Amino acid sequence: MLTTYLFSFILAVTGESWFQFSHPEPAQSGDYEHSQSIVLDNNSAFLGSTNEWHAPGWSFRYTLYVQNDATMVTNFPVRIDLSNLPQQFFDSSNIDGSDIRIFAEDGTPITTVWVEYFNFIEMTGTLWVRIPTIYSTTSVYYIYFGNADAESAGSWQSVFLYPEMNETALWPWAQSDVSLFSFESPIDIQTSDGTLISITDTSSVNQIMGEVALTSNGPFTASSADTGTDTVVPFSYMADEFIYGAVRDSDIFVLYSPTEDATVTVMIGSTTIGEVTVNASTVTLYPLDVSGNYHIVSSVPIVAAHRTDSGNDAHPMVGAANVLWGATTGTTYVSAVNDNTSLTVYLSDGTTQSYTINSDTYTAIESGITNGIDGHAMRLVADGPIGALSIGDGDGGEAVIFLPEKHMSTVFRFPSDGRYALISAKHSGTWCSEITPDGTEIQTLQTTAYAPLFAGHLRMTNLTEGNYLICDGPVWAMYEDASLLDERQLNSIKDFTPVTYPEIISGVVTTGEVSKFEKGPGYVITPEFEVPWTFNGWEEITMYEPSDFPAGTEAGYQISQDGGETWIYYDGASWIEATDNQNHMTGAMLEYSFPDLPLIPRIMMKIILSGDGSITPVQGPIKITYDYDEAADHIVISEIPTPQYQGQAFSVTFEARDENNRLLTGYNKPLALSMNNGTISPNVTPPLSGGKLTLNLATTDTGTGFILYAGDGIVTSASNEFEVYEMAADHILKVAGDQQWGKVGEKLDTDLKIRVLNENSMGVAFREVTFTVSEGSGTLGDENSSEVTLSTDADGYASISFIPSEGANTVTVSSNNLDSVTFVVRGDVFRMSDAEGTNCSISSAGNKNPDSSRILFIFFSMLTATIFRKRIIRR
Repeated sequence: MLTTYLFSFILAVTGESWFQFSHPEPAQSGDYEHSQSIVLDNNSAFLGSTNEWHAPGWSFRYTLYVQNDATMVTNFPVRIDLSNLPQQFFDSSNIDGSDIRIFAEDGTPITTVWVEYFNFIEMTGTLWVRIPTIYSTTSVYYIYFGNADAESAGSWQSVFLYPEMNETALWPWAQSDVSLFSFESPIDIQTSDGTLISITDTSSVNQIMGEVALTSNGPFTASSADTGTDTVVPFSYMADEFIYGAVRDSDIFVLYSPTEDATVTVMIGSTTIGEVTVNASTVTLYPLDVSGNYHIVSSVPIVAAHRTDSGNDAHPMVGAANVLWGATTGTTYVSAVNDNTSLTVYLSDGTTQSYTINSDTYTAIESGITNGIDGHAMRLVADGPIGALSIGDGDGGEAVIFLPEKHMSTVFRFPSDGRYALISAKHSGTWCSEITPDGTEIQTLQTTAYAPLFAGHLRMTNLTEGNYLICDGPVWAMYEDASLLDERQLNSIKDFTPVTYPEIISGVVTTGEVSKFEKGPGYVITPEFEVPWTFNGWEEITMYEPSDFPAGTEAGYQISQDGGETWIYYDGASWIEATDNQNHMTGAMLEYSFPDLPLIPRIMMKIILSGDGSITPVQGPIKITYDYDEAADHIVISEIPTPQYQGQAFSVTFEARDENNRLLTGYNKPLALSMNNGTISPNVTPPLSGGKLTLNLATTDTGTGFILYAGDGIVTSASNEFEVYEMAADHILKVAGDQQWGKVGEKLDTDLKIRVLNENSMGVAFREVTFTVSEGSGTLGDENSSEVTLSTDADGYASISFIPSEGANTVTVSSNNLDSVTFVVRGDVFRMSDAEGTNCSISSAGNKNPDSSRILFIFFSMLTATIFRKRIIRR
């Protein structure tokens, strides 16, 4: 026992390393990296002062956070509710919001903006910003304001006309004689059955065949000449809960899930009456005769519409909400998700009505005058989620739904002639105009004006197909088709916003004056420290002056043990992987959990600093200590079977062990390899992990009595003897890179890759192969050569990059006594991925007919260009 104890004491050593935030220390590689908001100075890291002003001439700015928990999206319009901003914003901005500007955190101006409306008296408004790229994280932007000389910047066109196609709406009706109007010409619309419709102003009959999803690169509106239809259902109406009254006839639900398979349950009250699976990207018709309310709950958000078997009450659906806006065209029905829901109705005549609503049946709350001559605008306020629709005016068979405030808008377009339109306005005295496409004003009216709780009411008559309805504040709008006398929803420009799941959260804006310090979060990443000897475990971590974390500031920590590929933190029970910078631990938790850090002898740290702007946290030097052994006693080499074959990879395992033959789990050195009378490849291993490593080796030599040696500079060990027989190559196999379409002058996305195999389809190592440009003037590898000779690796592979010239390019790969293979690629002045958002790369192996390959490649490229569509909705 005494001998063992003394031996352990002598062998075990405590080491230390420092992160000084200035330069790497011994055994540290890399340098300190940090975000723009972080300053490194005086052996410490802290948030910098906010002396970088991106908008000279502007007096104020707030900080805007955009949170995206879905996949990365591009050219995405984000809605910012200006009502969340403090009074100072409305007091200091121009009265129409014309001085509002948006900048990215790095100072890049965002010019694709639109102030939808701005009411400085009521301190409300909506701002839209189309952001070029929104990553799967929380991004920081700045809202600048306070410049009396500034003129309005941006427009709805800059926000809602997209450079690519997006899946944005559902046509849920079986009828096909459809008129389509774009809000701004030209745009393209593509149906899920492959039909491409290019709209210059209107495109009529037989354009949409049955119930299909639609993609577009801009907003549009639609109508059918058939009764029993309504307009398209925009994906912005997507929700996971709907509640409406089934007033008459047998119901048919049209369901579509843009993201993933959905389980949809239909209930009356708390009783389930039906359930259906809606497969992703597939329109599902679900007939179900409901009496009373239909309450639809889906496992994921879906797009939905309702119609009946008698051609009545066709309408889109929008998710249940506590506050709804609309107007009565006849009788309006309200349905509630919960029993005993309290409802207050604020009418456009300045009166109110109160109701208690149960979940199993709808409640009639208002009757209008026949034929839409009168009727009130309404604002419905409930203490639980509700849905509402107005059923007809006595001369048609359709219904219109009430909408939450976020779907109210200021710009609409009539897809057919209208006998009348009803408008429900959020703000009193809202002005609305019918305007022709060339800008001629046909009629302008003002809504009723009561206190803000009450809806403003307006009725227009004799509306013309293709004209715009433009209001100076947010409104809900519907119209009656002049021919069919059916009531229809009106689509607005912002209805066709692409969607993400989960939904992007925006508009969380800080208040107050410009901060003295950056608020963060900012981060600093240390160099990587690697224990230089045999590692036994981590001991402790200590922070030194001038470390200071005052109230209003925060410091979070993450650890990486793989060079920054992944980051981990201690959650109070175990070390787990961090998905973003919000997953971190406190300094106290780091000190507590540090001895339990995984036994990997590498470490780098990420320190995440944030504050309220009045003061900054300061991270001073950090010391880490660890236990280590200075060397391995011997290297164990696994048994090498004999015989092996020339150029054929074989697997060998190496283990670092102490004198008691215990595996040194902290040992992470590379080993030098050699043979007694031959060559071995590779001759240096990667670092061992956990004290061991399995590696494929190969030799070009043949003979008997071979011995493999492995050493780390201190100890060297030998393997058993083995023999190596000669092995002949049989053929060359194309692995990757064939049939690509690339951009002239740029490397292909995929290297040209082959493998030399023997007759048993095993890789042949160290075989010389020659890549030759046999057609075109493209170049190979970094040397930009037309011919390059390489040797295959231990598994028989060889690959090289290729830069195509314009037109057809072929590269022939040959090797002595083997049939050559040919790669066929095409270069163009632009890439298909640049032009159309798709990747046309095709890999094939063993194709010996370049001409037929080229024809097949061009066919698939044209087919891909015809049917492509780019989605930003996560599946």
